[in-house]
Amino acid sequence: MALTRGAAPTIRSKTQDSFATAAGGGLDVNLTKHISIKPIQVEYVMTQFDSARLGGSTRDFGNHQNDIRYSGGVVFKFGGE
Repeated sequence: MALTRGAAPTIRSKTQDSFATAAGGGLDVNLTKHISIKPIQVEYVMTQFDSARLGGSTRDFGNHQNDIRYSGGVVFKFGGE
């Protein structure tokens, strides 16, 4: 908010719109009826944003990012047959 002597306050707002998507897959190995392990899950993650709206601070990096995400873990299954 900018204040000027003798004037009403001015409210400035900026909007930032971005887009992100992820696609991938993994492998579950059943140990028991209710427990599995996930040794691998790989995803491609893409983000896009408007660098002009961000004050040009990202102009050297372009307006999108491409990333790979890896994860693994334990899966617990509840309910069902």
